[in-house]
Amino acid sequence: MATRAVVTKYPLIIGEMLIMPTIDSTVSRLATAQMIGVFFGLAIFISGLGEGTGNYAGGRLLVSGPLL
Repeated sequence: MATRAVVTKYPLIIGEMLIMPTIDSTVSRLATAQMIGVFFGLAIFISGLGEGTGNYAGGRLLVSGPLL
């Protein structure tokens, strides 16, 4: 069971380490000086929605029991 947790945990961590700086640099390039706060706020809000939805869905899958 611990091996399964390690196999699923580390790719997600590495993916987050790669995508978060990319999101920050993309937002800073797209936004004008006057709107940079709005752009960053919107990007973080959307990221939070995705994270919350993923956590909810993952929790529902864990509660439902083994699929196989």
